[in-house]
Amino acid sequence: MSEINVNFPVWGIITTIGTITTSLIVIAWNFSNRFTKSETAIDFLKDGVSDLKQSIATLVNERQMAKFAQTNSPVDLTKEGKELLERSGIKDFSDRNFELVKNNVMDAGIQTKYDLQEYIFEYMNKISKIAEEKFKDNNVRLEYEDSAQMKKYAYDNGIDLFVVFRVGAIYLRNKLLESNLDLQE
Repeated sequence: MSEINVNFPVWGIITTIGTITTSLIVIAWNFSNRFTKSETAIDFLKDGVSDLKQSIATLVNERQMAKFAQTNSPVDLTKEGKELLERSGIKDFSDRNFELVKNNVMDAGIQTKYDLQEYIFEYMNKISKIAEEKFKDNNVRLEYEDSAQMKKYAYDNGIDLFVVFRVGAIYLRNKLLESNLDLQE
């Protein structure tokens, strides 16, 4: 029997290992770039879907608001809006927190009626999130009974809690305008 003697030089082994290692690094780098691009595309789609969801919710809320508030400027409550104000508990809540809201408005340095309206709308939107228990704010006195009554009213009448708080915001804005705040037109 003859023995086959393969004489493979050491430098050949080193070159082969180096080539394989370099190839693996290039493949891993390309895969990483593709994965990063996929993550970026997914994040972009996720943001788009989130924005679309928010836009749809806004349209639904605006459509519901048409029943409770006149769309002329300045926005004011309709007969149904005044009824919601009384029956939902948002008027009592707003009256009880009026001084706190007024102090917040004065601290915010509100200059115009428009800015007041936008501030109050955002303020009450934040409180509606508290009512939905999405976050807490120790500066707002939202009792469980208030929240429960407003949620029940919204549920019984097939409206979003946002609408209840927007009606409350319009009421508060009007009450603040009557309270001698020094605002420009």
